[in-house]
Amino acid sequence: MEKRDLRIGMVVQTERGNDYVVLGDRLIGETGFIDIEEYDRWLKLKTHPSLTGYDIMKVFSKGEIKSLKELRDGDMVLIWDRQKEERR
Repeated sequence: MEKRDLRIGMVVQTERGNDYVVLGDRLIGETGFIDIEEYDRWLKLKTHPSLTGYDIMKVFSKGEIKSLKELRDGDMVLIWDRQKEERR
């Protein structure tokens, strides 16, 4: 998966296990946001090399999200997993 494949409403999970919803050009989470432009094509954080744990490891599809509390509720369908892809 590449950055260009991200769509509004998808949920991404970082190495730290934090979940963020894709909204426009940002990833919005319970504790803040990250601009998508800060990621390279392969969903690795490029602008802050001293920060670790923010590479995107998984991408989920989820129905309509009306609040950030809904990130943990309901079913999410895994559509991409970096570790599984790297094992191929």
